[in-house]
Amino acid sequence: MTAASKTRPVTADSKVTVDLELCKACGICINLCPEGVFDADDQAMPVIARPDDCTACLLCELHCPDFAIEVRRPVKKAAGKGASTPEDIADACARILGDPTLARELGRNAAQFARRRFDLAANTRGLAAFYDDICALPTARGSTASLADSRTEISLSVEALVEKIREPADKALAADLIALVAGLETSAGHDWKHWRH
Repeated sequence: MTAASKTRPVTADSKVTVDLELCKACGICINLCPEGVFDADDQAMPVIARPDDCTACLLCELHCPDFAIEVRRPVKKAAGKGASTPEDIADACARILGDPTLARELGRNAAQFARRRFDLAANTRGLAAFYDDICALPTARGSTASLADSRTEISLSVEALVEKIREPADKALAADLIALVAGLETSAGHDWKHWRH
């Protein structure tokens, strides 16, 4: 696979890219995106179907278990100005904090923001609902959820590697590697279970 085909951006200025070498087609990004940016291809791999709809909310990047998604957020600049310097920021803070009306307004807005964003009970309920939704999805090919308790990510990686091997002598070595990995996973099975659940 060439470097250009390993990631799947739609255009050079796309906000989101998917690294197809890392992606295991779990479907989380497809199901989680509030804007419906992704579709699935015939192998359940994510396709960036509607790149202009991406709001760069980061939900797909933050929830990708394979770290296969990168979202680039545009840098916001003050109107008519270049990038702010530390002095500009310090001056703005001094103006706000030096004006009691602005300081009170900032405090009220910050408190409202914190109540909306950091409500532990609401966030816990939301996370539990998200987890239930993900658990209800069918298991995708290559997902670690399909593994027996004694198997690990190493099994998936070795099996994917073996599928790409064409030479018979290399296939024989790969079979030995699979047996070795399976033996290690089986002998350490009780330890792996704790890591996976």
